[in-house]
Amino acid sequence: CRLSPPSFVKCRFRDGGGCGIIARAEGSLIATQCQIEGNQLVGVLVAGSGGNMAMDDCRVEANNCGGVYVCNGGMGSFKKLHIVRNEGVGLLVKTGAAPMILETVIEANHGVGAWFASKGKGQLERCHFTA
Repeated sequence: CRLSPPSFVKCRFRDGGGCGIIARAEGSLIATQCQIEGNQLVGVLVAGSGGNMAMDDCRVEANNCGGVYVCNGGMGSFKKLHIVRNEGVGLLVKTGAAPMILETVIEANHGVGAWFASKGKGQLERCHFTA
C-alpha cells in the first residue's frame, strides 16, 4: 500500500519558532494556495535525499532567515510562488538539490534573489526577479 503525500490547501504557516513548512529525507508534501509568513527561520525547507515538495500558487513572505531553501539532494516543483520580503536569500539551491521553479516572482528580499551554490542545479522558467 502506498500512501499519498500530505496535501495542504489554503493553509497558513505563520509566526512559527522554526521553519514554516519542511520536507526532509524521503518526506514529501503538496501545498496549494498557502501562505508561509513571519517564521523565525526559513519559510520553506526541502532537505535531504528524497525530500520532495510540490507547491503551487503560494506566498512565502517576511520570514526571518529566507524564503525557499532546497538543499542536500532535495527536489521539488514550485509553480506560481511569490517569494517576497524575506530577511535572507529569496531562493537558495545547494548541495546537489535540483528543483523546478516555474512562473515565480522573487522580489524585495534582503539577500540575493536566487543563489545556486555547492553543486545546486535545477531549472527556472518564466520567473521574475526584482530588487
